[in-house]
Amino acid sequence: MREFAPEDIKNTAETPEGRVFAACLELARKGKPNWFALAVDELVTVPYVPTDGSSPRLITKRLCFEVPIWVRADDHFALHEKKLEHGGDGSSAYTDVRDIWVSGDNAWERTEQYYKAHKDPMSYLRLLAVQWAGRALEAALRNSDPDRAFDGVPDEVRNSLWTISFQVAADGAVMTKALNAVPRVGIEPSAIWGAKTFLSLGAVDGALSLDDWKGHLLTFQLGDLIEAQAARDALVVGHCPQYDDAYGYDWMDLDVRSVLGRDRTLETIRKDEPESATVKGLRMLGMALKAAGLMDQDDKADFEVAYYEGGPYQKLFREVIEAISQKRPRDLQGFLEANGWQYDFSPLQIADIREGVRSTHTQAKQPKP
Repeated sequence: MREFAPEDIKNTAETPEGRVFAACLELARKGKPNWFALAVDELVTVPYVPTDGSSPRLITKRLCFEVPIWVRADDHFALHEKKLEHGGDGSSAYTDVRDIWVSGDNAWERTEQYYKAHKDPMSYLRLLAVQWAGRALEAALRNSDPDRAFDGVPDEVRNSLWTISFQVAADGAVMTKALNAVPRVGIEPSAIWGAKTFLSLGAVDGALSLDDWKGHLLTFQLGDLIEAQAARDALVVGHCPQYDDAYGYDWMDLDVRSVLGRDRTLETIRKDEPESATVKGLRMLGMALKAAGLMDQDDKADFEVAYYEGGPYQKLFREVIEAISQKRPRDLQGFLEANGWQYDFSPLQIADIREGVRSTHTQAKQPKP
């Protein structure tokens, strides 16, 4: 969403529209998500300079539609993450704070709050709509006939507004934008010391593609932060040869804080998955190895049994990859390097550690007899 500081917004908080919005906020505070029907009916005017030498003129189009704007009060978490301004030794690190609201598979992030100074969010959204439509119209006029240039622009603007919602927070209504998915926690090389010394935990895009075997193996649900920390610690001790336990490296890690003011924990946003991330990762890694021609006929046969039969046969994913590592170690190493694998541990090693950590964590949560 583009930054935009509108001017001349009238205070209409006490208008019928403003009172309806206030009622929507009150419903959300009571735990009832709802939506406000934003009606947009505005004129969009842009300059038009024809390329054929004819007289420049103004083009005016009417932007007219209605779009639902969600008003909610979902689980609210703040992601605190250290960022490096200039690289180096961390002396220029600063804390980046992202406010995230989560509901099921969906997430929203705090965005610009200029409307707050005017106490009129709907007029602000209409001004955004006009600005976006104006930019889209000017761009279209460079390649389209003026009579057709506006085609599709209202739908594009409407879809952009549809990704906006308002969340009820301690400081009132907070405007948010939709994310592709709930962010995930990723294991990544330390930005300061590198992968041979330490591995950091950072926030990554939660929208994993099906074939992203690295993403499945190296990332965790936000609600599994404790498991991510345990897996990272085991990897560092076992596979970071320059690690020195006399030093503290984890100050660069992602910190996730609940700011709901209620008795909530990260585990409240954890989603049960039909199969583990390690199974997904090893399956898709096997697919990539098969496509790269690294499987012999026996490996292919075992892999296909695991792929199509599933269940207890999924252990064959690991066995096939282990077989390739023994038969063609150099080719496998070349494949990993070509695919950006920059760690001293193998995909199988992180899969084993993850399964061990999850087993321990699950047993710890079981009620004692």
